[in-house]
Amino acid sequence: MNYVENVYELAESILKDPQHVSLNELKIREYSKFLQSIDYPEPFVCFRDVETETLIELVTTSIDYCFWYGKSTIRPNGSSCSLLYEIVYDVFFQPYQSLKLCLEKVIDTLIVMRFPLLEHRIRHLRELEPKAEEFVSYVVSHHDKVSLNDMLSKLICSFPGFAEDLFLKRACLFFIQLYRKHRWFENEMNNFLIPADYQLPKVMLSYGLISYSSSLKDMIFSHQLIPKSSLQEVEIRAATVLTAKKISEYSGWNIADIDTILFAQRKLVSTPFHLTITTDY
Repeated sequence: MNYVENVYELAESILKDPQHVSLNELKIREYSKFLQSIDYPEPFVCFRDVETETLIELVTTSIDYCFWYGKSTIRPNGSSCSLLYEIVYDVFFQPYQSLKLCLEKVIDTLIVMRFPLLEHRIRHLRELEPKAEEFVSYVVSHHDKVSLNDMLSKLICSFPGFAEDLFLKRACLFFIQLYRKHRWFENEMNNFLIPADYQLPKVMLSYGLISYSSSLKDMIFSHQLIPKSSLQEVEIRAATVLTAKKISEYSGWNIADIDTILFAQRKLVSTPFHLTITTDY
């Protein structure tokens, strides 16, 4: 199966007759022209051991979801992606310990910090233990020999928690992070998938790249829950994926760099993001 094409087909089928979310072609072209006038994002700096860094990305992206509670501005005990990375780095860059022990230490810290959706995070972390080191070694040694689609297949077959999301947000984020740190898979990032989350559609909406129905906008701005797999939710995520695809086609920027610049602008937008309780993002 071609996983990228499969997700794009899903997104197009969802927006074939949209009720809540639409794409603004003119604004997308204007934004794409703006991107052509600026420099690409700089790669992340990676000073540490490549295998350990890759393992950290696998661990972190496996549980990179739902840091809010009640509404978008409530983050229990500072719960965030940044804090999650700090926790994982602190554990994995101690003197050598087994993977199992490292994962249990991460779990213990998440419990003490009372991260949201703890039961799900514990399940996803423990799912990694039997195959994670073998998988990471494979990625490090084969990143320039195996297609990104085959890598995606190996990831989601090895760790089914990544496959639960039909838009494959966390799976795609793992490989995008490796591109950012090492420039791996660079030739395939033009035709990849943007990680469809809460923050990107919020930024896209602020730039007018996508539009919401008045009822959906009212739900989001009044902090109402939008159920997972509801028509509103899947239209938001489908529009996010297809808008990024169009920006890439018009601007020449690859999907990873588009994700980088949009995500970096999330704090410049004061409006709330949509609230869906999910492990997908």
